[in-house]
Amino acid sequence: LARAPTDADGGGAIAAATLGGAMADDKRRRAVGRAAAVPREGGHGKALAIAQAAAAAAAAAAAGDGSTAGTGAMARPTDCRREPPGAGRNCSEVLQQAAWQPENLLALAIMLPSAARSPRLWLLFAAYICTAGLPWANPALSLRSAGPDGLFFSVAVGPALAACYGEAAGWLCDGKLEAMMMLGSLQALLDLKLTWRPWAHVAQVLAFAACTSALEGVPLLWAVLFAGAQKIALGCCLSQHLWGRCFSAIEGLFWAQTVAVMCVSFLHGYLASFSGWRLVSIFSVVLVIFTLLFFALTALAHALFSRADVVSVHWSPVDAGLTTLAMFAVWMLTGIGGWAANSPDRTPLVWLRDFVLAPRHARFLLWQWPSILVVGVGSIHLIAVRSAASCGNGVATRRKVLHRKAFHALAVALFMPPILAGEGEFLGFCLLVAALLFIVLETCRVCRVPGLAPTLDSFVGRYLDKREDTRRGDLVLTHLYLLLGCAIPVWLESTAQASRGFLGSEARPWDSLRLSSGVLLIGVGDAFAAACGVSFGRIRWPLSHRTLEGSTAFAVSILLAACSTWALAPRHASGAEGPVPELRQLLAYAGATVLSMLLEVYTHSIDNLVLPLYFCPLLRALGG
Repeated sequence: LARAPTDADGGGAIAAATLGGAMADDKRRRAVGRAAAVPREGGHGKALAIAQAAAAAAAAAAAGDGSTAGTGAMARPTDCRREPPGAGRNCSEVLQQAAWQPENLLALAIMLPSAARSPRLWLLFAAYICTAGLPWANPALSLRSAGPDGLFFSVAVGPALAACYGEAAGWLCDGKLEAMMMLGSLQALLDLKLTWRPWAHVAQVLAFAACTSALEGVPLLWAVLFAGAQKIALGCCLSQHLWGRCFSAIEGLFWAQTVAVMCVSFLHGYLASFSGWRLVSIFSVVLVIFTLLFFALTALAHALFSRADVVSVHWSPVDAGLTTLAMFAVWMLTGIGGWAANSPDRTPLVWLRDFVLAPRHARFLLWQWPSILVVGVGSIHLIAVRSAASCGNGVATRRKVLHRKAFHALAVALFMPPILAGEGEFLGFCLLVAALLFIVLETCRVCRVPGLAPTLDSFVGRYLDKREDTRRGDLVLTHLYLLLGCAIPVWLESTAQASRGFLGSEARPWDSLRLSSGVLLIGVGDAFAAACGVSFGRIRWPLSHRTLEGSTAFAVSILLAACSTWALAPRHASGAEGPVPELRQLLAYAGATVLSMLLEVYTHSIDNLVLPLYFCPLLRALGG
């Protein structure tokens, strides 16, 4: 570096040196080599400045490489908006890159065994192959990751989940869930590739809805509502003017399709007076709808306060929250909208009291969970504060990773006892309420509610990695994704168990193992991978900053924890299983764990959310 070129403008050398700060070691050496080959023209002062810039960039890259070994941290570019895929490259190059992205290859592990059950997945794969070669991208959308995203993986997970769990969750969309998820994924493929004018958005929604209604028998109103709700939600998540820098493709599509499914399910249930629905399902969907109403009222209040200039816009979530609470209180006291048809003798408020204060539930809600939360969160925060004040940068970064993963261990302590006690349905309901509260609090933090936002910033800021930064105005989603990662298998498997008539103590050990898959993946596997990676990781995976030591700890810890869960799970007389699961189940669980380990290595998304979304349908597809 001391022998850097001294050309008149130094442009080539500066570019090479800057590039060296963002590349891996081998690429950095090639960049410095190109800089050294530039002719020497100019004074030694310019050479010294260039050498200093190159040395600083190389030192920053070396520090970044060392601090993220085996962890979920990933260096973010200065500009969070990624370059559109296909820019400056021909169609064959784009198609080749898209075909060989590791996430896309891992998605085939779900599609191939599920194809016999759901031939629609082949249609989605063909549509992806056709669109992957298009050298266009929607410039109105942006993603968090600077690297290539697995587009087929992003659009295939939703239909795969519907194929595996749609029959059990027939009450959601009257058995049409898989068809509508396919509609949403095909629409998302085009939305991510093409720019649409306002009238074209409407035409696209109507065209897709009409085709789905004609080919799949989905009511036209449902199809229009699903496609429209997904398009609006996806635009809000990935718009470069809103929150595009805070989501990957699969994260944005997850939220968009979740909103669309909830809207259609509520419409279907309301029109049918929620006939055939269980009371806990009705209450859960209504909770989600009121949360969506809170978002809409917050946006409306923000717009009104901005124009009136009478009340600060920072108070818009408070105003919207009070309005939503008033409307929710009316529903709790009256049960209007179909509740009375299913429970004429109990209002929603009375049902909620009976449900959460049942003797088998009260012990978790009233003393076990509060005790663990107070002791656990207080201890972790106290240790984090003291470590930040007494450690240097390198040690502090490593300890920050360990402090963040301590919350994963806390999740295991909170959620495993109800699963082992056969209370998966109650746990799923409580996780839904907690997730919605997290979303409301994050809305208040982002909108800068006076008093609350600074407190939340100071607390969460100690545990964030480079993907999230409160000073940039980013959404902080890691803690929410930790909760959702543990909750998604509980929601899916509880619904499947209820459809078979196995609930509570009637569940089998294998059902308990599937219920706990999110807790084991995130609470055990991811935590052990990070701890071993930052402490002992030396050998890196190709094209990834993850380490082989961390990945080995991920797989081994999950399999050992799964064995412990099987041994501790209750065995009901009518659903008794032997001390050892069947060979087919063992192979399916081990295969799903290994493939999830590879996804954790190569994903550009937040693994807390992505791993359970991949593991659950994969385990079912492999025969587990």
